[in-house]
Order: sequence, then structure tokens, then C-alpha cells
Amino acid sequence: MPILFVYGVPEDEKQNGLQVLCNYLKDAVCAVEELKMTPSKVTVFFPPDRFKAGLGEKIIVIAKIFAGPDRTDLVLQKLAARICNALVTLYPATDHVECHLELINRDRSQVISRL
Repeated sequence: MPILFVYGVPEDEKQNGLQVLCNYLKDAVCAVEELKMTPSKVTVFFPPDRFKAGLGEKIIVIAKIFAGPDRTDLVLQKLAARICNALVTLYPATDHVECHLELINRDRSQVISRL
């Protein structure tokens, strides 16, 4: 289940805009067929940026995803590209977009979940 943390979204972005961005990012992840994801399995967070200068000029996504044999370099590159393309589509005036992927080793990950 991928978790995306999005930093640098323009400060004046309203709730509706964040929802649209969230949907675009979920769709971008699900478009990578090798991941076999559905939107409900993708979580997107927008942590507040305490330093307001430059918001909207540079948008960075940290995406955490479980490692697996189907998560090849090619699949991960495709995932990063789709995430970046979704951001550029919604924020064409942004100077810089990055996506950093972090693979989580299931065997070493401690997860406590309440469903």
C-alpha cells in the first residue's frame, strides 16, 4: 500500500484542489499496471510546510512502497514518472517537481494496524 507525502503545494491551494491532486496521484499510481493497485490502497498526505517561501515553485513527493519482486527498477521509474507527470499536469507553472521512492522491506517493517 503506497503512502505519498507531498511537499511544496502552493499555500493558497484550497480543499477542493487538494482533493483533485489526491485523485490525480492515486490514479497515477494505479496506472502502473504492474503494481496492481486500486485507489483505496493508496494513501496521500499533505504535511504542512512551516517555511512558506517558495511554495508552489518546487513540489516534492516522497513515496513509500513495499518492496517485492515485481517492483523492478523499470516499474519504479514508471511510478516516479507518472507521479511527476500528474503534478506537472495540475501545476504547469511549477519550476521543479521530484519524486523520491523509498522501498519498505516487509520482513523488517513493524506495522500495527487497527481496522
